[in-house]
Amino acid sequence: MRTKTKVIVGVGTIIVLILVAIGVVIGRFYLVTQKFREPVLRAKLDKAIADGKAFGKTTDNAGCMKKGLTLPTPTDTFDLSDEEFDEACLDASSPTTDFCTGVDFNFGGTWPDDQCEKLGNKSHACYAAYREKLDFCRAKRIL
Repeated sequence: MRTKTKVIVGVGTIIVLILVAIGVVIGRFYLVTQKFREPVLRAKLDKAIADGKAFGKTTDNAGCMKKGLTLPTPTDTFDLSDEEFDEACLDASSPTTDFCTGVDFNFGGTWPDDQCEKLGNKSHACYAAYREKLDFCRAKRIL
């Protein structure tokens, strides 16, 4: 085979592989978005948001964290009900003095993981609660 033909075949193979990769990414995105539209999951997420708002109105930021650490671990990968509860609760709750003191605002950091490690709590609820605290405090810092 001539060199020119080898280059064309090589470039063509790379283009085909890129197109297949793009197709896989688009396909996965479509499946994920469809999963979040399932009525049972959507209802669970909506209930978690409503429950988080209702509980948040009765407590402060620290109370939301305490409750968030006790939430049950979801059985479905796409079930983000604990995150939804925590976010809604923090948004609806009254401020806790110095709630965001000590929060590590570095993007890509391991602060939520480190906090759960310190507590000896490796549950999904712990990681979700501290991720939401981090997001909550970032938003408050920006505003």
